[in-house]
Amino acid sequence: KITPNTRKAAEKLLALRLQQLHTNDFIEPSTMSFAEFVDKWVEKYARGQVKPGTLADYDGYFRTHLLPSFGEHTLRRIGTEDVYGFKAEKLNQGLSPQTVKHLLRLLRQMMKHAVEWGYLRKNPAAKVADPVIPKREMGYLRPAEVKAFLAALPTKHQLFFYAAITAGLRLGELLAMKWSNMDWQLSRYFVRENLSRRKGNYKG
Repeated sequence: KITPNTRKAAEKLLALRLQQLHTNDFIEPSTMSFAEFVDKWVEKYARGQVKPGTLADYDGYFRTHLLPSFGEHTLRRIGTEDVYGFKAEKLNQGLSPQTVKHLLRLLRQMMKHAVEWGYLRKNPAAKVADPVIPKREMGYLRPAEVKAFLAALPTKHQLFFYAAITAGLRLGELLAMKWSNMDWQLSRYFVRENLSRRKGNYKG
């Protein structure tokens, strides 16, 4: 083991940097903060690649979790240990494993782009595994409960909720249903549209 701040350590670091330059592996250390990179990543990637609703979800993740934890750090100072600490902290705060999984996946994707764009040599989140999500048996209504539920609704809402219970459609698909998508001869409904809700815009 070589003691830091010695001539031998400096010579070893110099040899490493020369080797990296020779193999084109050297990247000038970036002074960009994580917060600055968030703005750049949203503008150069996310805004044109993801749906408005997903971008609004990212906005919430940034403001509530990622920026408070990493915002003032420079990208090159964020290590794998820091990401492990972030994961543990969020789980200890009571966030669901599913939410922490979404946070880690977003962070992993961002850091992957930081590597591709030349700001980092390695992705510090790449080896941090997602938390284990406990399997739970899905709840469901029994026929008698469905009948009672529909009977308690106003008449104008019954058809919508009957379709929601029996068709297995997503909420956006249900809200976008049209009579023109119905084939009366085949007694089939064709899902052609999906309504996405816009919860807000990310502002860098």
